[in-house]
Amino acid sequence: MKIHLYLMILWVSFTIALMKGFKRHSSTSNAISIGAGCERRSETSLHHVAYKAKQVTPAGLLQPLILSQIWEDISMGFITGLPISRGKSIIFVVVDRLLKYAHFKPLSHPYIAISVARVFFDSIFKLHGMPRSIICDQDPTFTSAFWSNLFKLNGTDFNYSSAYHPQMDGQSEVVNRTIEMYLRCFTSSQPKEWMRWLSWAEFCYNISWHSSTKKTPFQAFYGRPPPTLSSYIPGTSKIEAVEKELLALDQILNLLKKNISEAQSRMKTVYDHGHTERVFIEGDWVYLKLQP
Repeated sequence: MKIHLYLMILWVSFTIALMKGFKRHSSTSNAISIGAGCERRSETSLHHVAYKAKQVTPAGLLQPLILSQIWEDISMGFITGLPISRGKSIIFVVVDRLLKYAHFKPLSHPYIAISVARVFFDSIFKLHGMPRSIICDQDPTFTSAFWSNLFKLNGTDFNYSSAYHPQMDGQSEVVNRTIEMYLRCFTSSQPKEWMRWLSWAEFCYNISWHSSTKKTPFQAFYGRPPPTLSSYIPGTSKIEAVEKELLALDQILNLLKKNISEAQSRMKTVYDHGHTERVFIEGDWVYLKLQP
């Protein structure tokens, strides 16, 4: 009887131990299975997040660059791919970010950091001094050790622009398009003569009204309106060369004004397409929208 009872106790103990071992094994297996499943789901979620279209607004607020003095903060860049004109095929564009006043300087190809720096000092520095900051693209000239060290030792900071950064404002690109439009008007059927008209393009740009400053760069810089360009009356000059030069210039300036007027008209048409004309008279009550 005692032996039988002893064997029964052993059997029960063995069964309990076996059940505990099975339970631990089952829990471990489930944990491994759950862990692997979580990893797979996590990898799938990360893959999904990385490639799906974003439904939220971009992170980060606009951080505009603060401007304080004229010709302290400038932008610069190059217009390349132009036909060779008097040995030049590139335009070096330098713009004051506050007044929008600009200078256009022709360059030969290929250009290097030293040659561009010399043009800068001979044409820009002598007139306006050393800037506090320069915005430029990732052109090898601007990223070279020579260029960056030369200006940093003179107290100038560099800000390299990149895509999708509106605080860099794309000013050089806007000016470049304007220059190209002017040169097309000036050269017309003689594109290789753009060097002849580059100074006129610079003058026309600087006497053009800018919406951001509400005045021309010329007036913003000099404090007075730009001089008026009078139309030439044919036959006024008795010198044939002068007559020919002034007639050609007058014709080109008229063409330029016509093209600018047509461009403004197209812009007005596009803008007016999404707006309606409303007439108000003095004394009318209106709602003023204070927030977007």
